[in-house]
Amino acid sequence: MNRRVFLAWAAALATQKVGDPRAGTVPIWALDVDGNGTVNVDDRRAIEASLGATRGFSPRPNPGYDFRADLLGRGMVTSLDLEVFDAVARLGPIAPRPIVLCWHYGWYHPQRRVREPTTTTYLGGDYNSDDPAFEDEFNALKTEFGITADMLSWIDSPVGASDPAVGNYERGYFRAPSLGSRKFGWLYETSINLGSSSRMTVGSSSGRRQRLVDNFRSMARMMLDPASGAIKPEVLLIDGRPAIYMFASHLLGTTLSSLVDVVISLGRARNAFLEVAGVPPYLIGDEALFIDDPELDNGRRLRSTFFDAVTRYHHYDVRVVADFAASAPVRMGGDYLDVVLRNEVRTVEAFEGTINRFSGLPLLVIPSSAAGFAKRGFPTLHASRNEYADLLREMLTVAQKHIARTHADRLGTPALPAPLVIVGSWNEEFEGHALFPSSFNRAMVGDGLNGFEWLFAVKDVFGWNHYAARSSLPSSQPAGNNVRRAP
Repeated sequence: MNRRVFLAWAAALATQKVGDPRAGTVPIWALDVDGNGTVNVDDRRAIEASLGATRGFSPRPNPGYDFRADLLGRGMVTSLDLEVFDAVARLGPIAPRPIVLCWHYGWYHPQRRVREPTTTTYLGGDYNSDDPAFEDEFNALKTEFGITADMLSWIDSPVGASDPAVGNYERGYFRAPSLGSRKFGWLYETSINLGSSSRMTVGSSSGRRQRLVDNFRSMARMMLDPASGAIKPEVLLIDGRPAIYMFASHLLGTTLSSLVDVVISLGRARNAFLEVAGVPPYLIGDEALFIDDPELDNGRRLRSTFFDAVTRYHHYDVRVVADFAASAPVRMGGDYLDVVLRNEVRTVEAFEGTINRFSGLPLLVIPSSAAGFAKRGFPTLHASRNEYADLLREMLTVAQKHIARTHADRLGTPALPAPLVIVGSWNEEFEGHALFPSSFNRAMVGDGLNGFEWLFAVKDVFGWNHYAARSSLPSSQPAGNNVRRAP
């Protein structure tokens, strides 16, 4: 997609206000009701067929409710949805819908919740992460509310023996009947796997370098079909390469000598993955600036050249939230949103011009689009449905402008099948920013949606997950490049 076509697409994102203030703004891909990549009369007919239906507030929707037809994310289909369709629809093919990612954790069991009290609870009750029935229920919700891919938390079994997430995925996530509707990558828990520390060294003498290399080799194996040796169809491919996010990568190395170790270690980990999978990973670094951080330091500059994209796990910065909390409970809108947006723009500008040392492509910056935050001992960041929807729209705008400047010629190709959006966690029960429908969430401000507030915000901005019914993402076939080994 060239720059001219991309800019026309970005301008076409519907921003027309309709009569009901709850309608907000409707993106063009939400009008593609059947998800086939084209807006046409069949989409309108699908809305008509579901008129009068309501969702209800159970994990599974009411019979007769077609979530695809609920354009406005209200849990109902009414004549207003038709009014919006008729007012905004532009018939014909549309650009690919964003690929919406979430963090997904597989470490839940009764003992874990006793050991570490939660700040949010799932509406469907306590669940075990090795239960495929619950994962199947989660998959249906993610399809309905627009989440494309799960970045599964990966903890090396010997390190995380008390919370065997990887084994739970084998018994639960990968055995869910609806697995074919999902895409998955890995959320590599750097600070857990390499030893919790404010700063981590990865020199050969520490043993961490070899552990990192072994972990990348193991992650690659779990992405392969054991029978054929090919990459599993459920794997999220960007530029034809499996996606891995390295949580807390910004803690790797601070001195010149330790940064040399980082360069060697990341290169060897990449090579180990390549040797097993046949392609290197698409690496997303946790390198974006915190609000109180100074300008981009040399460590981030160097590490970022090993990554294809960078983001932050959450935009929450305890120092900033604590300052706001001194006068009143902190809400996601208003002054807080302004501060977060300024920081995202600053991060994008700081990284633009950074080139990946293997692909030669510009670094992609993915703004942090997580919801509220509530963790024991930390000030809470509260968010309502509308406040969260506003943040999602603003972050999407930041991403669109960034892509238009530096990635427009790659959008819609294997290098960038569609814009990437990260909406925080699906089920992080200890930090309150879980998107799943909740019976309790300390950070959520109720809007009468019975714990579905944040999910309806995601649905309002991105529509349902069109990719659930497709065998692959748009233009996600291997590109046949970027297989260079690290020296």
